[in-house]
This record gives sequence, C-alpha cells and structure tokens, in this order.
Amino acid sequence: TEWITDRNMFSVIGTEDYTKVYSQFGLFFKLVGATNLGSVGYSISPSSSASAKSTAVSAQQAGVKVGYLNASFPFGSTNVGPAVLAMKAAGIDAFSGSIETNTEFAMISGLRQQGVHLKAPLLATGYGGDLTSGGPGAEQAAQGVYFLTAFQPVELNTAATKQFQSALANVGITGPPTFAEYQGVDRGVALVF
Repeated sequence: TEWITDRNMFSVIGTEDYTKVYSQFGLFFKLVGATNLGSVGYSISPSSSASAKSTAVSAQQAGVKVGYLNASFPFGSTNVGPAVLAMKAAGIDAFSGSIETNTEFAMISGLRQQGVHLKAPLLATGYGGDLTSGGPGAEQAAQGVYFLTAFQPVELNTAATKQFQSALANVGITGPPTFAEYQGVDRGVALVF
C-alpha cells in the first residue's frame, strides 16, 4: 500500500470549513492525472453540498475540468443510474463524493460497469473498519479508490497509532478502527488515553 498523506503531499490540509476552497483537492486530481471531475453532494446537508461545490472549484483552479457537479443528490439514495449516465456522458475520469459510503461505492461500481476508467476516485469516508466489515463486495469496490483521512491510519504503525490501538483494545475493540472510532478519539469523546 502506498500512502499519500498530508505530510508527504501537502504541508497543511486545513480545517473542516466546507464553505472554503482548499487547493489540495485540485492539486491531488492534477497529480494523479485526472482531467475531468464529477463531484456529488447532498442538498439536505449543507456541509455535503458545500464540499461538493468547493471540491469542484479547487479542481477548476488546478486546471481540471468539472464535467459534472451535483450538489443536490437525494440523501442516502443508491439509485445512481441517472447520475452515472450523466457523468459518463460528461467524460469524467475523476470522482469526488461528499456522500454516504454506500452511495459512493454504488456510483463507482456503476461508472466502472459503464466502462468509465476512473483515474482518481476520491472518497471522504469509508476507509478502515467500516470498509473491512462491509465484506468482499465493499473491498472489491474500494480497489483503486483514494480515501481522505483526518487521522493517521493505524497501518502506519506510528507511536500514536500504536497507543490508539492499545486504547481501543482496552475497551474491547480489536479490529480495524471505524470512522466513528477515529472521529471519537479525534474529538476527544470516545477514548481517553
């Protein structure tokens, strides 16, 4: 596994203010050779909608075309057919989802079934225990997908991740940490060590 982290790719990843445009997303798409982005978010979630839009602006600022932007996708839907066909027609080769993991994977699977070669599928969630507990189907859909993380993955085996895994083990969690477990520690509410 090759890790592209904020430390070896970008010095600062920024805050979680989805109304701001951060250059790292567009720079990432450019770095991996993407030329045309499809970005999707939920209208019911202001952070999801704003994230989809700001990711599109970031891509444009880096010289990546935005062929498809849908910041009002229905929350939780897995009826991705119309969006997949629209992205295929737009000629996208990169995808960014600020949506539920199951919907993101349904879109990626649908795009692949339609023959769309994605150079850069980038997902905001889904990495870790959530993915491995999803079984072989989820793991298959995740092949070749990039995940954003606001934390050090335990696979880096740093002093901090080893301490984190030890704290999880002390409360009976021995498998790969889930998004909620990472976020709980990040927010200081789930574990104290």
